[in-house]
Amino acid sequence: MNTRDNDAGECVSQFDWDHPTPTDNCEVGVYTFTVTSSDGSVSGPSSLDALLAGGSAATSYDFELGTSTVSYYIEDIYGNSNTCSFTVEVADTEDPTFGYCPVDFEVSNSVDLCGGAVTWADPIAGDNCSIVSNVRTDAGPAQGTIWDPGTYTVTYLATDGAGLTAVCSFEVTVTDNQNPELLCPSNIVLADSDDGLCSWESDAQVAPSLDTDNCPFTLTYEITGATIVAAGTVGSAEGTVLNVG
Repeated sequence: MNTRDNDAGECVSQFDWDHPTPTDNCEVGVYTFTVTSSDGSVSGPSSLDALLAGGSAATSYDFELGTSTVSYYIEDIYGNSNTCSFTVEVADTEDPTFGYCPVDFEVSNSVDLCGGAVTWADPIAGDNCSIVSNVRTDAGPAQGTIWDPGTYTVTYLATDGAGLTAVCSFEVTVTDNQNPELLCPSNIVLADSDDGLCSWESDAQVAPSLDTDNCPFTLTYEITGATIVAAGTVGSAEGTVLNVG
């Protein structure tokens, strides 16, 4: 058996050899050869009369993937015959490739939604023989749907008939570019101190009248002056005890 790899970029392997030179005690009358491919198709019989007439024994043939059989048949002028054969096995060792794989890209949120609609052109895979499958293998959201803000890695796997593979991978970043909405109370809130106290427990006058966003958010506040509350305090200032001042 002759074992060969495919020719680069091809789904065949070109094999060169010399035809056997026949002999007979009398005279050879018929000399032919056939090639039976791995799929059962037969090329030939092809006459080798030129070789019998003194021509070159050198030959070449493009063998398909799998195991092919080259068979010779010889018959002398009296009807006596003989055969011989050999096999050529061709393996596909060339990985598929992606002719197109998307580059990393960014998507902004859709208006008033906490996420963006993500789409892309599907990767295109090629092979010297054939692509059996080209599928997305990551567990991310479906293309064409709304994706939450964040960074995602999208992966495709292409497989050819020999089980060889290629990977296409790219990142999708979804960003929230919509500012939250906040309506604050007036700058000056006048209030009397609580009865018998030198302070005032604030009410809704100090709370924002509107605080919304397309995504989840955190409301924080800070108080300076006669009363000190550290920046980043979570919630509304409503209910905070404020000193006179």
